[in-house]
Amino acid sequence: MLVKVTVTSAKAGLKSGHDLEIQLNQGLNMLGNPSTTPLLWDDDHVRVRIHWISKKWFGLKKRVKNKVVPLSQAIAEGWLKDKIALWDPSAASYYYVDDNVGQLVPVGQGFLLAANRGNLTLLIRP
Repeated sequence: MLVKVTVTSAKAGLKSGHDLEIQLNQGLNMLGNPSTTPLLWDDDHVRVRIHWISKKWFGLKKRVKNKVVPLSQAIAEGWLKDKIALWDPSAASYYYVDDNVGQLVPVGQGFLLAANRGNLTLLIRP
């Protein structure tokens, strides 16, 4: 069986106080915590931006509109699945966490996040 995998990455070099922005693709996204501290997976530290193009019918003007919501609202809206899969290096496998909000992603650990739509950006506060 042939499987197509597309790999993209977040941009490094954040300025102090700026959110880390990670574009999500529709479907399963493989992410990781490269930080030296655990990633808090809650509304205070993770937000989601949705963006779309607004067109005027009687003109040629196009505008990109954005809406930023807390992680829990993005889950409630159905943009993201309500669970993440954390990598367990000792077992060399993933385990599912039923409640996304309020979990910790340990330092250096990978995880999977499923997005039900495109045009989403994860905003992670340092």
